[in-house]
Amino acid sequence: MQTPFEETISYLIAQIAKSHRNKAGQLLADIDLHPGQEMVLKKLSDQCDGVTHSQLADELDVRPATISRMVDRMEQSGLVTRCKDMDDQRVSRVHLTDDGKMSESAVDEVWQKLETITTANFTVEERLVLRRLLLQ
Repeated sequence: MQTPFEETISYLIAQIAKSHRNKAGQLLADIDLHPGQEMVLKKLSDQCDGVTHSQLADELDVRPATISRMVDRMEQSGLVTRCKDMDDQRVSRVHLTDDGKMSESAVDEVWQKLETITTANFTVEERLVLRRLLLQ
């Protein structure tokens, strides 16, 4: 017998992902970020030489066009800047500005708050099991 659509694990994951993204969006809006921009900030903070658009797209598993729009918006907000690659002038590298670097701690706070909200009804053991299952 086939499981009804709304009772499948895939359906539940999709619903949870949508709810999680909505809550993340609400919390990120408080620090003037849009969903996904926090991931770009965190990736850039791990790099000291800047990152190309294609590297960001690969690492964040999104389309290059998505990264371009996101970087455009973040550049307009003063969080990132683009510089031509020294070795290949056709390529630009994205770097955090000082404002972008200062936003990192706010992102960490939002992400911790989101984690607390997301796991509020779980015991420590349940959190560990859930994390293990998600990694699987």
